[in-house]
Amino acid sequence: AATFQEFLAVRVSLGNGLLAVAFLTACRLLCEHCGLYRSQRFGRRGRLYGQILRAVSMTALLLGLLAAGFRIEAFTWRFLALYWGASLVGIAASRAGLYRGLEAWRGRGHNLRFVLIAGAGPRGERFARELESRPELGYRVVGFLDDDVRKHGNRIHGTPVLGGRARLAEVLQAYRVREVLVAISDPPGELLQHVQRCCEPRGVNWKVVTAGITAL
Repeated sequence: AATFQEFLAVRVSLGNGLLAVAFLTACRLLCEHCGLYRSQRFGRRGRLYGQILRAVSMTALLLGLLAAGFRIEAFTWRFLALYWGASLVGIAASRAGLYRGLEAWRGRGHNLRFVLIAGAGPRGERFARELESRPELGYRVVGFLDDDVRKHGNRIHGTPVLGGRARLAEVLQAYRVREVLVAISDPPGELLQHVQRCCEPRGVNWKVVTAGITAL
């Protein structure tokens, strides 16, 4: 039979385990808050490393608060500094390696995301050319939508104009579109509401293009 001291030791171990689970859960939420679980295809590496720095610093601060609140003597300032440095280097290096591998994989035509551009004007055309020049991003433009009927059926640098915005829902389904980019200067609210109504129930991401790829 277990002694009373052994029973207390089990309780302490369970308490430590619960504390560890709570800390790991909080770490995940902090990383999510800092944007580490969002798609980084369009993201600049500098912005990614800034997100990592914020997330690691916040988790180190949380660990310090837990150490002070629960009087955990093993978590000294030296330990916290080592945790911060090792976590920062480890996460940054692993993410850099992961993204380099994914970019090489996408450059060979794998793991593609099909994109529809709303707006066949100069802004939409310029953005389509940028995507075509960056195969490592893994995006393929399936076509444009534009309400100018004179453009319907035409091709812009080989990419077809598939019709007006009324065809948005139909095109999303027919071409397995995963991203819609609104490339129109000062898009009217009615258009954005229409895009939102068509995209969100289907789990399709959408953005308003204001500049080049690196600004998204």
